[in-house]
Amino acid sequence: MPTPALRVLVIDPSKIFCEGICGYLTHGGHIVLGQVHNLTEAPFRAAVLCPDIVIVGPHLAEHENLSVCRELHHHYPSIRLIVFSAHADDPLFQADAAYAGASACLPITVTAEECLSAIAASIAGRQSFPLEILAQAFQPLELTPRELEVLKLMSEGKSNAEMAEALVIQVSTVRSHRQ
Repeated sequence: MPTPALRVLVIDPSKIFCEGICGYLTHGGHIVLGQVHNLTEAPFRAAVLCPDIVIVGPHLAEHENLSVCRELHHHYPSIRLIVFSAHADDPLFQADAAYAGASACLPITVTAEECLSAIAASIAGRQSFPLEILAQAFQPLELTPRELEVLKLMSEGKSNAEMAEALVIQVSTVRSHRQ
């Protein structure tokens, strides 16, 4: 059974990406409500247009696409989110995307059919992540006492060198704890 027409909003600074994905979506029978080319406009447009699904494009910085997912998921939990990213095959990025509220994380090389399939799965309430990724995304963080110290210093705006000096450790060790 085909997926019923969905109302879609596309977020990406690249007009070429937006036009291409909008063409696929329209050809797939969906209604494209609009395109957003900057992140400050995204929450407003989502509130006004009330899409069923939001496609977050690959031309945003890694932290920006996850940030917009978190914000939209927090304010509009019924909206399904699909993220396109060059990091889509990275398990850590997938876990971050799932935690940010995305239903799927697609590589930029995905076909139109795979995209439409991910949309159908998302609307059906399924997440397109392996179970081990979902388990990783929603497990509580367990930090060592030293990692907590580094986190506290990070929150104070300290540089790696300043943290290393304060904790009497090497800068490389700080980087390891930050990671």
